[in-house]
Amino acid sequence: METVLKQILWEVGASAAATIAKLLGLLLSHDAILYQFNNAPQPCTAQTSPRELGIDDFAFRKGKTYGTILIDLKTSTPVDLLPDREKMTVEKWLREHPGAKIVSRDRSAVYAEAIREGAPEATSVADRFHLVKNLMETLQEQMSKESKAIREVLLPQVPSMVDDGPVCLTRRQKQARALSRQNRFERWQQVHALFKEGYAKKEIARMMNLDTQTVRNYLLAETFQERQRTSPANGPLTPFKDYLLKRWQEGCQNAYQLWREAQYRTKNTGNFYRMKGTALV
Repeated sequence: METVLKQILWEVGASAAATIAKLLGLLLSHDAILYQFNNAPQPCTAQTSPRELGIDDFAFRKGKTYGTILIDLKTSTPVDLLPDREKMTVEKWLREHPGAKIVSRDRSAVYAEAIREGAPEATSVADRFHLVKNLMETLQEQMSKESKAIREVLLPQVPSMVDDGPVCLTRRQKQARALSRQNRFERWQQVHALFKEGYAKKEIARMMNLDTQTVRNYLLAETFQERQRTSPANGPLTPFKDYLLKRWQEGCQNAYQLWREAQYRTKNTGNFYRMKGTALV
C-alpha cells in the first residue's frame, strides 16, 4: 500500500493523492503524504541521458532565482531539475548521464559551452521557438537599418515644425548631459564586449538591467551614436500647419474652433488639445 501511495503521489501530487487515498480507506493528510515523499527514493534513477534531450531555464522566483530543467523530447517528460543554470552544474550532469545525441537549447552561451564540454559527441541545436525568434529579430534589425528610407517613402513630404534653434544650457545642465553621455557610452561598450564573448541579447539585458530593445539598438550601432536634437516628427496635424498658423495670426486663438475647422476640412476627428499645441508653435 505504501508503494501504491508513493506512485500516486508521483503522478498527481500531494493534495490529489490525499483525496484518492481516502477512497482507498487511507485517512492521510497531504502533509503526511509529503513526509512519505521526502523519505522516498527518487524514482528517476537512470544513469544515462535520453537520446533527444531538451535544456532550458525556469524561474524559482522570476527575476531573482533560476534553475535548469531537462526534458526527454521524445516523450515530452521531465528528466531532472537542476538548482541553478550555471555552466558547471549543467556540464557535470551531462558527464554523469551520457547518451544524448541531440541537445535542444535556447540561445544561451552558457548552455552552449556546457554542452560542448559535457557532451562533446552530441549535436547542439536551437529549439523551434528561438529559431522563429532569431528570424523575427533579424527582420526587425534589418527594418531598423532601413527605417529612414522607409519613413521617407511612407510619410507625406511636408515641412516639419519650426525649430526654435539651439537652447542655452546652464553649467549644471551641461554637467548632467556630459555624465549621461558617459554612462551611455560605457553601457554601449559593455554590451558590445559581452556580445563578442558569446552572450545572447536576452542574457546581456538581464545582466545589465536593460531593456532587450535597448541592447538591440546598441548592437545595431557599430559606432557610438550621439544624441541629436531633432524637430518634432510629422504627425496627424502637420498637414494643417500653414492653415493653423494663418488662422492663429488672423486672431482665431480658440483651440476648439480650430479643431472644428480642421475636422470640417478633412471629416476626421481629433484632439483639440493637440490642435492647441500645434497652433501655438
